Amino acid sequence: MNFRFQKAILTVLLFVSATLGALTYAHILKAQESNHLTAEDHVEITSLYARFNQGSDFRNADLWLSTFSDDAVFTLPNGQRIVGKDALREWRLKSFGDKTGDSKRRHLHGSIQLTSAANGEAQGRAYWLVLDVSEKEPKLASTGFVDDVFVETKEGWRFKTHTVHADATGN
Repeated sequence: MNFRFQKAILTVLLFVSATLGALTYAHILKAQESNHLTAEDHVEITSLYARFNQGSDFRNADLWLSTFSDDAVFTLPNGQRIVGKDALREWRLKSFGDKTGDSKRRHLHGSIQLTSAANGEAQGRAYWLVLDVSEKEPKLASTGFVDDVFVETKEGWRFKTHTVHADATGN
């Protein structure tokens, strides 16, 4: 092989490598800018549901409140809206009725679907059910689904809106 041919092949290979590198870098930058939720985001948001549930079930208002942003809106199945952390704290403590400890209820969220929004927020939908475990045999107390909007704060992901939809009365 002559020197000119080797130099031409080396130049082409160098050009192709540089082009592929630039395209790969551009793709990585575009992916970072497109607000895709990472696996870490999914884990953190899913953990919010666990803290939310356990805060309710074990009557721990601080744990429950830690899942909300300061300006959060919590909408109950009857349409009642509770806006902001102060109102959420007041409502939650009233709902506990001066009781502490285990409520003998188990809130569970499943089939959690999360998507990213263009504004950097995330949206979610999940099924929920509540079990009454106050007797030997647990009983299904209620079921439904939630529609949620999550915002990333300096403390991590939090509920911005949490809208509860209940299935038919009598579940």
